Amino acid sequence: MFLYNVIADLYKRKGEDMKNVTIIFPNKRAGLFANQYLSDIAQKPVWAPQYTTITEFFSSLSDKKVPDGIELVMYLYKAYQQSNKHDKYTFDQFYNWGEILLNDFQDIDNNMVNAQSLFDNASALETLNRTDYLDDSQLQAIRTFFADYDVNDKNLIRKRFIDMWNNMYDLYTLFRTSLANDGLAYEAMQKREVVENLNTVSSLDNRTFAIIGFNVLNETERQLFLHLKANTETYFYWDYNPNFIHHEASAFIEENIKLFPNALLRTQSVEDSGSATCKLSSTPNITSTTTDSNNIQIYSASSDTAQCSFAYKWLTEHITDSHPLNSNALILADENLLQTSLHSLPDVPINITMGFPLRQTPIASYVQSLCKKHIRCNDTNDSESLLTFLIETVKQIGKVNKKSDPLTIESIFTTYELLCRIKSVIYENTKFPEIKDNIHTLLPQLILNLISSKSIPFHGEPATGMQVMGMLETRNLDFKNIVILSVNEGVLPKISNPNSFIPYFLRSSYNMTTVEKQTSLYAYYFYRLLQRADNVALVYNNSTEGLKKGEMSRFLIQLQLERKVQVQTLTSPNLTTVHRMTSVEKKPQHMDEMLSKLNYTFSPSALKTYIQCPLQFFFKYVSHITPQDNNTDEVEDSTFGTIIHEVLKDIYTPYIGQTLTASQIESLAKDRVMIEQLVDKQFEAQLATHNTPANYTGEQYLNRFVILKYINNQLHHDATLSPIKIIALEQDARCTIIQKPHPIKLGGRIDRIDNITYASHEGSITRIVDYKTSSKQQTTNSIESLFTNSGTDHIFQAFCYAEMLISTQLTKDTEPQKFSNLAPALNYIKLVGRQDYDSCITLPGSQRKRTPVLDYQGQCHTEFKERLSNLVSEILNTNIPFHPTDNEKTCEYCPYLHICNKDNNAKH
Repeated sequence: MFLYNVIADLYKRKGEDMKNVTIIFPNKRAGLFANQYLSDIAQKPVWAPQYTTITEFFSSLSDKKVPDGIELVMYLYKAYQQSNKHDKYTFDQFYNWGEILLNDFQDIDNNMVNAQSLFDNASALETLNRTDYLDDSQLQAIRTFFADYDVNDKNLIRKRFIDMWNNMYDLYTLFRTSLANDGLAYEAMQKREVVENLNTVSSLDNRTFAIIGFNVLNETERQLFLHLKANTETYFYWDYNPNFIHHEASAFIEENIKLFPNALLRTQSVEDSGSATCKLSSTPNITSTTTDSNNIQIYSASSDTAQCSFAYKWLTEHITDSHPLNSNALILADENLLQTSLHSLPDVPINITMGFPLRQTPIASYVQSLCKKHIRCNDTNDSESLLTFLIETVKQIGKVNKKSDPLTIESIFTTYELLCRIKSVIYENTKFPEIKDNIHTLLPQLILNLISSKSIPFHGEPATGMQVMGMLETRNLDFKNIVILSVNEGVLPKISNPNSFIPYFLRSSYNMTTVEKQTSLYAYYFYRLLQRADNVALVYNNSTEGLKKGEMSRFLIQLQLERKVQVQTLTSPNLTTVHRMTSVEKKPQHMDEMLSKLNYTFSPSALKTYIQCPLQFFFKYVSHITPQDNNTDEVEDSTFGTIIHEVLKDIYTPYIGQTLTASQIESLAKDRVMIEQLVDKQFEAQLATHNTPANYTGEQYLNRFVILKYINNQLHHDATLSPIKIIALEQDARCTIIQKPHPIKLGGRIDRIDNITYASHEGSITRIVDYKTSSKQQTTNSIESLFTNSGTDHIFQAFCYAEMLISTQLTKDTEPQKFSNLAPALNYIKLVGRQDYDSCITLPGSQRKRTPVLDYQGQCHTEFKERLSNLVSEILNTNIPFHPTDNEKTCEYCPYLHICNKDNNAKH
């Protein structure tokens, strides 16, 4: 094993003088195993070396302390107020992008970037042109970036971005100065200052250093290692497999070995004081073991539960007395599986080397519920009282549960400690009096964020028992039997484009953190973990439920190609089958309550729900079970459509009752300032919460760009239909469907009613326009099919609006309007602008041609009205129960899937 051989080599070199050796690891875990190996090799009491992590080592060389993240953002906000001369945001508004700025500053200092060069928007390109490490494509990319953000552009968002960018270096400098004056630093600032003053550090003298198991080095680490190499006795140990040459797993380690030669690149043997002999590899590299002889299997599981159940069975079969328990490992690529896996482990001693997520504990759920209730109901700005209430509540819960299980007690204590820390930093810190006065809207969300990111550490005997750990904890460690769960794309490698104000091309040019580095890092962890294992089971979740993609990791695909490993599908025959809800009886009193709440009026969407799944109709309209809203800053499809719909309404509202020519509509399309203002107004209305402005994120900015494009396409399309008379926008309409036993109506709001000249029709037609954001245009072959679950819900809705309008009189200047030549139309926002696009609905005609519905009353009214009446009668018929749909596609995104247990039935 790599770490065993490294300790053996160090012991051979230093013998009993190990107490003067400092061993630097990427993480703490390896030091615990190293101590055990030293004891096995020495076979007698010896002084242990000093074990430290790279972060701890830097900290030991600095006179500055690193405060927690909340306090750092508060210092950053103070620097922002001093440096910003224009827009002044409150701490609530600043906090989220303050965290992004802090991450950027960490990355800058970790890689010792010339911050002034990076942030100087006017001269950075010229400065970069004078460097010799940028190729032509990188320089061109940077030119393009600066060209896109022209400082002369008057667009508000771009102007704010440029203002912030021009102010960034001053903010960076003030922030660092403010921290230094108080004897503080953020972690990367501490590292950078240590490196810049290494020549004055005397504590490095007369010590031997061993640098073990690193991979991707940032610039501060590289500079530290170069100093140690030049000025001290230092040995570098790289866990490197020659088979990784030209492989993404070795993208950085080859460069490291050139700078810092591997101490194990030779034939060695180590003899301890006893009779045993420890022989090291005689190959050119100690870790040249390949995976060709390993038993590697890939498994596809249908759920997280199935993965964990398989892990239990697999580990039970492979744990033997011939190897110690700690040579077996369960690796959780998705650390959220910890709770599930704890119930699926063999009955053997285990050691968990990962934190238990605080958010998965009952106390965290309770505090989160209280915070969310405060967010929904808050009508005061007294957040300090909320925090005091939460602290006292958790304290009382702790008193009641002081005899509970250790995890419960620890979770309550961790939550209490976290809340007290927030109160101390915000309300008891005299350095930032202005912050506590404007934190009222941020505090509940801040508590939720911190709970979500906090973990409860497990305490145990790390070097004994079967090991349960996350991917990062495996560094430097080797195991005989390994099962890795959730080897899915997006989980392994765990890649995320960082929220950052520094564009990708600048990051790449300045050798900062990029997605490519992250991918290489996880590839290294994955492949080095496999290279010395005897048996490996790699399991991924093939479920596409919710946001899961069900896609195997690219690493598994690579293994399939290299090793010809076949994927085995796991079955779960022993899992309990959950009863599926089959139907619900219609009780007269419940139906009466439903009709009363609906004001005896069905909307087209309610009828559409019943057609798709009567049981879903029951949950929504009879039981009134409302799916929980997901509060998010992302622009979901429905919000996307709402913004476009509202902007088009605002554009056309001044022209209701007027006839617009093509030139008038084109003139509206050219008024970009007006359209952008309307879009920004709707973004604010849709995404702002509790009087907090909706600040654009990068993704939202892209959505804004797309929305502007779609609106422009729509206006140009409307110009081709001119002259257009805008008759009504957001028009309420209603008609009676059946008279007995009560008058039951159909009601709704029509997006737009207009009058246009249709190319293939003599005279004008009146369109009933319904906006849709779908990118797939629906068609139907009959009116009958609209009343089946056949994916024609858009057309059904448009026909409902036409049916309403037949019976609705729109009053204009006291003169009622009746319409002929009614044409139901579906305006697909994403398709408008395509060649030959037509919004009018068609039905099969003669000679295999489709005929547009331009006279709804003459073509469709009789049959549609009759079927509509039959549908409503069926809904009200208490002899027909609410039953689930047979169409599995309808269930895929049903918000009530878990209630009817159809998902569980399908899995089992």
